[in-house]
Amino acid sequence: MTALRPAFATAMAALLLNTLLLGGCASIPRPGIPAATAPTAVATAWQAHRARLSAIDAFTLDARIAASGNFGVTGSLHWVQHGDTFNVHFAGPLGAGVVDLIGNPGFVLIRSGDQQYATTDPEHFLLKQFGWTLPLQGLRYWALGLPAPERTTPGTSSITLDDDGTLRTLRQGGWDIDYPQYQAVASHRLPRKITMQGSKTQLRIVADRWTLSAANPSTGSE
Repeated sequence: MTALRPAFATAMAALLLNTLLLGGCASIPRPGIPAATAPTAVATAWQAHRARLSAIDAFTLDARIAASGNFGVTGSLHWVQHGDTFNVHFAGPLGAGVVDLIGNPGFVLIRSGDQQYATTDPEHFLLKQFGWTLPLQGLRYWALGLPAPERTTPGTSSITLDDDGTLRTLRQGGWDIDYPQYQAVASHRLPRKITMQGSKTQLRIVADRWTLSAANPSTGSE
């Protein structure tokens, strides 16, 4: 994949809006309940929900994704996660190309067209090469609606909750994350729509299908 021309970036930005902002992503955000002051019932529901999600060791996610930064791209995402190892396949429309990310947050093999790169700093590499990036240090947790462990994403985090005990907003690792909609997947509540705002990139994800593995495996879709 090569750098996108400005006209193409404009077209992608328009397609981003048509594809992902329709259907509720542009609705006014509901205020969340600060986790530190949440009522007992909400805090208890959050702890139980968090424990269930933390047991998920592997998942597959099929989604639509839009990334805007120096350039805008939008396309489909197929993401397979096993422990700390991931295989992420991004396919963009209208010749935007295909990008595969294989590895873990500390070492990633990146394939794009007939080119292949290996890097220990994938987030910086993606931004430099393609004009957008993915927060790979925390994304496997954030996608599930969980804060990342401090060992993977050090620093102070800020959490607000919905009244059903799911995560509403999260500020962690330099990213502001919003969860405007969830969906039922087997016995879980998993994000349906996610927006992420970093210093260089904004991401919007619409999850079309989840498949989960855990200590007691369960699978499902929207």
